[in-house]
Amino acid sequence: MTKQLPYSDAELAELIRNGDAEAFRSLFERFIRALVYFGVKLTGDQEESEDAASEAFQKLWQKREDMRGYPEMRAYLFSIVHNRSVNFVKRRSMVKAAHQTIQAEGETHSDSSITTRIIQAETMVAIHNAIDKLPLHHRDLLHKIYIEEQSTTDLAKMLGTTPAHIRTSKARALASLREILSDETLLRSCIVFFFLFSAK
Repeated sequence: MTKQLPYSDAELAELIRNGDAEAFRSLFERFIRALVYFGVKLTGDQEESEDAASEAFQKLWQKREDMRGYPEMRAYLFSIVHNRSVNFVKRRSMVKAAHQTIQAEGETHSDSSITTRIIQAETMVAIHNAIDKLPLHHRDLLHKIYIEEQSTTDLAKMLGTTPAHIRTSKARALASLREILSDETLLRSCIVFFFLFSAK
């Protein structure tokens, strides 16, 4: 591990804002263990918490020029880990609930009902695979809209823009998604876009 340099908090923040990699490495060493520990306490999952901490530092580096100082950088790191951990726990709970529902229902489904569920499952896989191929800004936007279920107004406030800009960005992201899905079967495409445009 690299020895931490004797930066003050204010000096560290200013150097990072200016793109100093050594200062950023010092910040990483200062917070990585705390962030992972924080994530484990929220999720109970070591690997997920390590990924969340890594993502937090990646996003901080990308937004370093917008940070006003050390306290904001520190708060930003923990907020990223917190938000990702909460979403992880929600997804895990949803998966667990789905498995419990399937087990409880047993063999009561008709063949047509089972087929429908298979199509739905394959469709969701197609959606997520397609979204993963989008540029990062489109992927983040669709995730916030359809997974986190954030409203256009809330997103506009959070990103410091207008609802009209969010709607335009959403339309562009969906247009890119349509291109990726263009080689799917007609039935699947219809299901996918019914889901997307009926979501909200």
